[in-house]
Amino acid sequence: MHIICPDLDFHIEQFKNAIFDEENFNNKWSNFSHGVAGLYGWQRECDINNKDIKTRYWDVHKSGYNKEIMYFYLNRNGFVDIDIKTVDKWHLVAVAFKN
Repeated sequence: MHIICPDLDFHIEQFKNAIFDEENFNNKWSNFSHGVAGLYGWQRECDINNKDIKTRYWDVHKSGYNKEIMYFYLNRNGFVDIDIKTVDKWHLVAVAFKN
């Protein structure tokens, strides 16, 4: 299995250090905007009133993991040779195998 997801620890720190004002709201890479997007996704094309919602609903985070939580769940569900790395400061990349 190959998983790429946001690193919850990184985005929680961003959120905790955010300045909540208009300037930071409008800056995609500020702790405010990027921190919120890391937790919930960028929410692009997520208008629930759109008739095509089932094919266009993306970039919405339904779960959050840090290395420890991800390792726990993978191991608990029978995965072995679990390797989890942090990439680009805010992504977790996990590779694991099931017997």
